Amino acid sequence: MMSFMSKKKKFKFKVHLELVELSSVPFVTGVLFSKVRLHDGGSYTDYSPRRDIRSNSVAWNAQFDFPCKMTASANTGVLDPCVCRISVRKNVRGTCTMYEARAAQEWTINLWNRSVKTCWKEEQ
Repeated sequence: MMSFMSKKKKFKFKVHLELVELSSVPFVTGVLFSKVRLHDGGSYTDYSPRRDIRSNSVAWNAQFDFPCKMTASANTGVLDPCVCRISVRKNVRGTCTMYEARAAQEWTINLWNRSVKTCWKEEQ
């Protein structure tokens, strides 16, 4: 009898994400951009502008606004995790080809508690 009574509550949030700068870039030259993708809570994908690497850093100053749907347990009221992933990609100059940057940095952000987990990802 309790199983059908424990429905999850649904909430909608508007996420404002600012992608400012990436420093200590291991490349001397090239064009980098990032891909922002919402894995849970909706279907949002967008790209930052392509910027040249200058002094081993890239400044995007990009803003992303998107809706996010999150659920919470009816019993505890605690929000379930909602994952947004930001990956850095390298463009080959003069072409439309893009590669995941070798030893690319990829961030997984849990929008529920705004904690950031960093994972290194090697090119395959």
